[in-house]
Amino acid sequence: MKNFILVLTVTVMLSGCTPVLIGGATITTMSIMLDRRTVGTQLEDQIIELKIKKGICNYLTDIHSARILVKSYNRRVLLTGEVENIIHISNINKIANSVDNIESIINQIKVEQAPTFRMAFYEKWIYSKIKASLINNKNIQSGTISIIIDRGTVFLMGLVTRYEGNEAAMTASKIHGVKQVVKLFEYIDKKATNIGYKTLNVR
Repeated sequence: MKNFILVLTVTVMLSGCTPVLIGGATITTMSIMLDRRTVGTQLEDQIIELKIKKGICNYLTDIHSARILVKSYNRRVLLTGEVENIIHISNINKIANSVDNIESIINQIKVEQAPTFRMAFYEKWIYSKIKASLINNKNIQSGTISIIIDRGTVFLMGLVTRYEGNEAAMTASKIHGVKQVVKLFEYIDKKATNIGYKTLNVR
């Protein structure tokens, strides 16, 4: 059977957006099979990301020094990045809160200068190394874990067992350039239904 790609038809015009917005991915047959979220939830997460990014674009139209990363996983939204004024952090949080069907928002946006092109490229390199390491770790279902990187801090989201979560965090922490690993997992263990939010500092 030929492989095919299920491309989301939901689009948002962001061409006139000044700040850099990062987040979202194409859903493929392989990602659907490996992701523990339902197809409907995967689609809803993409819609949530698009709505938040559109709202941020409308708000930060004339702001040139902002970089915002938006990730929704199982209707839990992570916001990271940099802005030039603390007021923007609060207002961006309000924008995210205005979107329907969100379970919770984790706002990690900081008042700092946006990273240079070189720094951004280095983050992509770190991402690729972590992704490859997770795939090679047979104790982890890597397709259910999302990786978000901001200035050396690695945020991990996904539906995992506690063992998988710990393995993923330790694996990510061993990659050169990683300063800190933050676990934002939802645990699927029968005796561990609470949401994890733990930080692993890397020496």
